[in-house]
Amino acid sequence: MFSAILSLLKSREEPVSLADQTRGLINTTSINVTNVQLRTLVSTNLLTHVGRQPGRYLLSFNVKRLDDRSIEVIATTLVVVDGPVASILGGQALASNGSLERAHLTALAQMLGLGH
Repeated sequence: MFSAILSLLKSREEPVSLADQTRGLINTTSINVTNVQLRTLVSTNLLTHVGRQPGRYLLSFNVKRLDDRSIEVIATTLVVVDGPVASILGGQALASNGSLERAHLTALAQMLGLGH
C-alpha cells in the first residue's frame, strides 16, 4: 500500500517531502495552486476567505495495518490561502471540502483494483 501511494503521488506530480514506512506516514511538499484551483478545494462557506489569492495544499497519508487482512488509509489535506497573515504557514489555513482526499483515495483504489 505504501509504495502504491508513492506511485500515485509521482504520477500526479505531487512531490513527497516525507515517506516513513515504519510510521506509515507520507507527506507531500507544499503544492501551489491558482485561485481557481484553490476554490475547488475549500468548503463553499469559506470562499469569502479565499478572495483572489492563490494558495497551496499539503497532503498527508497515514497507513495503518488493522489486522492480517486489512489496512486503513487516512488522507488529510491542509489547504492554505496565501496572504500576509502572521502565521508560520505564510497564510490562512482553511478546511478542505474533502474533494482532494476523495480523488486520491478513489485513484488509489482503482490503481489497486479495489472496488471503491
